[in-house]
Amino acid sequence: MAAKRVVSSMENINCLPAEVLCHILSFLPTKDAVRTSFVSRRWRYLYTLVSNLDFQLRPDYGNSSSVNQLMNFVDGVLLFHNRPSVVRFRLKCSHYIEGIGNPQFDTLRIDGWILAVMWHSIQELELDITESDINLAFLPASLFTCETLVVLKLCLVSGYDSFEFPSKDVSGCPVLEDLILDDCCARYDCLKFDVSNPTVKRLIIRNMRYEGVNPVIPQIVINAPSLVYFSFSESELYPLVDMQSLCEAVIDFYFWFDSANYAAAINDLLAGITSVRSLQISIHTL
Repeated sequence: MAAKRVVSSMENINCLPAEVLCHILSFLPTKDAVRTSFVSRRWRYLYTLVSNLDFQLRPDYGNSSSVNQLMNFVDGVLLFHNRPSVVRFRLKCSHYIEGIGNPQFDTLRIDGWILAVMWHSIQELELDITESDINLAFLPASLFTCETLVVLKLCLVSGYDSFEFPSKDVSGCPVLEDLILDDCCARYDCLKFDVSNPTVKRLIIRNMRYEGVNPVIPQIVINAPSLVYFSFSESELYPLVDMQSLCEAVIDFYFWFDSANYAAAINDLLAGITSVRSLQISIHTL
C-alpha cells in the first residue's frame, strides 16, 4: 500500500509542468538538482533550466583529484545550463588547508564561472570562499559594472589575509540594492575604497582589512543616497559616509593600533548618519 502511494505521488509530480519542476529544483543545492536527472527521461535535463545555482565545494583533505572533480562538476553544469538568465549564483568553497603541496582551487576557473553567470544576466551573486593559498585570485573587474546585479555578497577569507579587490570603485552596478562585504581586504596601494552607489539600499561591512604598507590608512568612502540600512563592524578602515535617507544603523567600530585618529573617525562616521532613525552602537565604539 505504501509503495502504491509513492508511485502515485511520483506520477502526480511528473504531471506538473516543466517550469514548475524547475522552480522546485531551484531551491535545492545544484548537486542534488543534478541527481534528479536519473529519475526518468523527462527529468534528464531539467537541472539545466533552473534559475538558481548553488555550489558547495568541500574537497577531501590533501586530495587533488577531489578538487578537480568538484571544479569539473561546476564547469559541466555551467556549460550545459540552458536558461537565458540566472537569478541567483552561490559559490561556497571551504578549503582552509595550510601547508605546501595541498591542492588548491583554480582561481582562474572561479573567475570564469563569475563571468559565465554575468553572461546569463545574474541578479544575485554570493561568494563565500575560504582559501589557504596566498595567491587568491582577483575578482574580474567587470563584476563591479554588471548591469543586472541586484545583490552582491562577498565573504573572502585567505589564510594569509591576502585577498585584494581589483577595483577601488564598486559604484558601477546601476541596479545594485544589497551589498555585503565580509572578511575582505583592500588593495595594498589603495588610498580610498569607494563603495558609493546611488541605488544601494542595504550595506553591510564586516572585518574589512588593509594589508598595505602605506603610512596613511585608507578610507571607505560611502555616498549612498538611497541607503536605508547600514551595518559597520570590526573593520580596520575608516568609514567616511554621507547617508541622508538612512533609517537604521548598527555600528561596532574599533581601531586598536591608531588611537590618535580614532576619535576623528568616529566623529566623521556619526556626522554622516545624523538623519538615522534607529542607531545601535556597541561598547567598543564608545
